[in-house]
Amino acid sequence: MSFGIPVQEIPITHNGDRKLGGYASKWLGRRQLIERRPNMFRGAIELPARNDVLLGKGKPIQEHCGNKRLHDIVALYYDDYNEAPTRLMKRATCEKVLQVIHTTPAKFLKRANTGYWAEVPNNAALEKIGHCFRRKREVINAQRRNREQSDTQQGEREDGQALILRAFGSRKGTNSSNNNDGGASVAGLGSNKRGRMSRPSPGMQ
Repeated sequence: MSFGIPVQEIPITHNGDRKLGGYASKWLGRRQLIERRPNMFRGAIELPARNDVLLGKGKPIQEHCGNKRLHDIVALYYDDYNEAPTRLMKRATCEKVLQVIHTTPAKFLKRANTGYWAEVPNNAALEKIGHCFRRKREVINAQRRNREQSDTQQGEREDGQALILRAFGSRKGTNSSNNNDGGASVAGLGSNKRGRMSRPSPGMQ
């Protein structure tokens, strides 16, 4: 009985023996490689720390705690970066962010072909920070364009509604004027009729 857990995911057999497939097998293979070539894997990191910044693509990397922290720090320094008139000043802002990251025991890591993580040089870390700033600017510009487009569409709708109301008011005023003119004409006819009836006929004089 596996209690709903897929049998292939259980790390032991029905006899109680440990399975060495999947991650465990890969981990053992890497450990054996490290033992055979220790100098090649000097400084290799098996598991990134919480505040480490990971280089690469994919949702797991984007959602890593250290990467989210980097984006929060970039947001704090965004105005300085965006208003910097030269590339040197922008790079200086990136260096400030790098110093803030290094205030905690954090590293910029990239996965190697061996499956382990390795710390990248500062130039690669600064490029990662600069990419975050540029991405932040793209998001802000896109949000501004969406707001401007929304405001334009709202203004067009309001202008259209105003035109409809003016046209409706003009038609209403025209109909009211026509009704008043018609009433005046009927009243005039009535007065003329009454006037003719009040005059004596020639035979009666």
